[in-house]
Amino acid sequence: RETKRHAVRLDVAGVVTLAVGVGGLMLALGRVRDVGVFAPSIWAAVLVGALALALFVRVERRTAAPLLPLELFRLRNFSAAIASLACNGGSYMGAFAIAPMLLLNVFGYSVTATSGVMLIRTTMLTVSSPLGGRLGARVGERAAAAVGAGIIAVSLVLLAVASLRVSLELLVLGLVLQGLGHGLSIPSLTSASTSAVPEEHLGVAAAANRLANQIGVAFG
Repeated sequence: RETKRHAVRLDVAGVVTLAVGVGGLMLALGRVRDVGVFAPSIWAAVLVGALALALFVRVERRTAAPLLPLELFRLRNFSAAIASLACNGGSYMGAFAIAPMLLLNVFGYSVTATSGVMLIRTTMLTVSSPLGGRLGARVGERAAAAVGAGIIAVSLVLLAVASLRVSLELLVLGLVLQGLGHGLSIPSLTSASTSAVPEEHLGVAAAANRLANQIGVAFG
């Protein structure tokens, strides 16, 4: 069912300050590998990003139709789910970056074989996502998200141990659990954050989900 249309003016100041704020932090993350954490350009980007985000908060408090209503963050099911989605993105992409390096440089796999092993995680995510939706409906979003997050935590430990012991079996098991954990947790976290907000803010909640997850991905 479609939500009601609302005739509001675009929050241009909110768009600009949010873009500069997130962009500054993403620029710092993207460049820190090349120039080092103490480079002046990194800290300049962080400063610009932080100032722009502080200005974004001020703008959103004063505008009649904010891009992201700040009162939504007072809703625990919204704010907790947003934070969890960011952490999920970080863990998923962090492992995605590290696992191929291990397979190529430590285990000596070819690029083709490495791609085949990495597909295991994607397959598990695809298969388990519908199960995550059913699990959330049966036991509740909080419980389903907690189960998924717990499995992700175990998978990260397994990947760390696999790199230390050079164990392909543990690496594959870690990738399987990564896909499973994300598939079980993401549907419930998304549902929790969108169902926590008033109907007219469903689009805002969905966009905030995506933004938080992508920030986590960049950090990972």
